[in-house]
Amino acid sequence: LGNFYNTGYQLAPNTPPATISPVQGFTPVPLNGAAITDVIYRSRVAFGSLVHMADRMQYRLTGYWDDYQAVVQTANLGQQQIWGGEFAVSRNINPYLTGIVAVDYNSQRVLGGDLDTVSGYVMANYQLSQLMSVYLRIAYIDRLANAALTAASPITNNLTDTAITIGIHRTF
Repeated sequence: LGNFYNTGYQLAPNTPPATISPVQGFTPVPLNGAAITDVIYRSRVAFGSLVHMADRMQYRLTGYWDDYQAVVQTANLGQQQIWGGEFAVSRNINPYLTGIVAVDYNSQRVLGGDLDTVSGYVMANYQLSQLMSVYLRIAYIDRLANAALTAASPITNNLTDTAITIGIHRTF
């Protein structure tokens, strides 16, 4: 599945610099929903981020747009478009503990209908060692599909969900 991910914000080739460590890239939902397809298409993409660092606080505003056009129009896969943005704030509470709050909005035009999604999360990350951390993440999503999209695909009904995740992250 194709996702946008800019780890360096044009600052480093592979990973964010230490001063932007908790700031992460965004991952909007793939437009066509399939990793492998026989459709030849043109995709135009634009995205950008503004990052501001003030002492232990980091702020990021990201916007993105993707226009997907199949070369040969089919009944079930026409032009699709997604656009949206994210605002994230993180704070290094102490050398080991980081807190992050983020709010996302995106709008999709797919299958002749519109799908709007608002989501957000709050996360605390505690660094146990240089290669391992534990985290707590609370996320919320609210998806609203218009009647045309719901009629075209019943799996696109409105959705509201909350998730609480506790995990361990280990880098090898």
